[in-house]
Amino acid sequence: MWLRALTDVRLALGLRLSITDDTDLETEIDNAVLHDPTSTRVGQLSVYAYLTYLQESLVGALLG
Repeated sequence: MWLRALTDVRLALGLRLSITDDTDLETEIDNAVLHDPTSTRVGQLSVYAYLTYLQESLVGALLG
């Protein structure tokens, strides 16, 4: 249940941020910070990156 909800949130946020499979998230965050470090995009990208890390950790724990 947690994993499904986490996936849904990541997908919704990824759509809002126009993130695709080809997007390099670190580069995207760096560019957003260089453009405006206080923008909401920086915060949203950071949340997306954290959710990605959390999802990978949960999947690893389930498979591990």
